[in-house]
Amino acid sequence: MFTFSETVGIDPGSQYLRIIHNNKLIFNEPAHFSIDSVENKISGIGNTTRTTKESIVVSPVNYTISDFIGFEHLMKQALKQGLANRYSSYKSYKVFFSLPTQATEAEKRTYKDSAEHAGAKEVYMIHQNICAALGMNILHEKKDFILIEWGASKFDISVFVKGFPVSVGSVRMGIRTLSNLLLNHLSSNYQVPIINKDIEHILMDLKAISSKNEFRIGTTIISFQSIQPILNAYFTFVNLEIQNTLAAVKTSIDFEKVMSKGVHYTGGGSTFEYMRKQLTFDQEISYTLSQSPLLDTINGLKMVITQPTAYKPYLMI
Repeated sequence: MFTFSETVGIDPGSQYLRIIHNNKLIFNEPAHFSIDSVENKISGIGNTTRTTKESIVVSPVNYTISDFIGFEHLMKQALKQGLANRYSSYKSYKVFFSLPTQATEAEKRTYKDSAEHAGAKEVYMIHQNICAALGMNILHEKKDFILIEWGASKFDISVFVKGFPVSVGSVRMGIRTLSNLLLNHLSSNYQVPIINKDIEHILMDLKAISSKNEFRIGTTIISFQSIQPILNAYFTFVNLEIQNTLAAVKTSIDFEKVMSKGVHYTGGGSTFEYMRKQLTFDQEISYTLSQSPLLDTINGLKMVITQPTAYKPYLMI
């Protein structure tokens, strides 16, 4: 019989990998690792990932697992680091995964297989929208609401009625996708040295940038109009997904109740005010931004692991 101490919860995000054990966060670092191309071995993981010329950086998650073997290595190394010397004493353990709401059956299988390859005896899965709603304390408290999860590789919208998602939409393009588009555009059109941190600052300052109509990278002045087509194209996809997801439940008797409870935002992308204001709804609607948008999913997963029987209707095997 398994004890709670032999159970781990894993939130395999595209940007960060988070692991819990004994109700504590034991790993919360970037979801990548490096391989020394000369020695042909892992040279760093998460915060210790190396970026030397001899290093190959592997990021095995892009919305879902995109590199099965890479993710297995990442998970094993993260567990070893998080559990220290206790990991080797676990002949088998139980894993709870939070996985993207729109993951296909084939993609779900990769989570199960990767955990089993890494030594898991039992594997349970639950969708990230359920975990996020639990972590935000709205799944049972609000019951009827709209949840938007805006991460590195996704924009997900879920309509909940009586505590269950009844309509879900997803755009597999998150903040990282938009950042890469902007980085490529600015690098090729302005020939200025630019890094991801510069893009992050641009996204944070977009509200001010759009009103001033310009911004600087080093000594180069760039007009807001030059990046507006990229932003417009991105939000066209996102807003279309919002419309389609809401249209599926518009005739429901619960629709007005859902709208009255407003939109609840979580995920790193939700922290950018300009981004939130580009979303369009057919009617005026209130919104609430999570107080811990980066940790809602893993916090919700903690609750699931603590009381798995209570959340059995949401669990998948």
